[in-house]
Amino acid sequence: MALPKIDVPIYELVVPSTDEKVKYRPFLVKEEKILLIAMESGEQEDIIQAVKQIVSECTFDKLKLGEMPLLMLSISFYKSEQNLLVKFLN
Repeated sequence: MALPKIDVPIYELVVPSTDEKVKYRPFLVKEEKILLIAMESGEQEDIIQAVKQIVSECTFDKLKLGEMPLLMLSISFYKSEQNLLVKFLN
């Protein structure tokens, strides 16, 4: 018997620098564990690698942190979360 597939919500955002629409999902417990392990190591390189891996997995390999400025990533997700909040409140 196979394990059940866990469904997670999928959102969409527009990357301001390219006007590209990218789908993403919230990070799961497994990604949180990756980040916690990297933070416990105390090595900056481990933390950077963990964040790159999590962003890549949560955006279905559409966003690569090595290929775009971190500021663009921050702005993209900030605008997306702001839009979700406005939709939720209305």
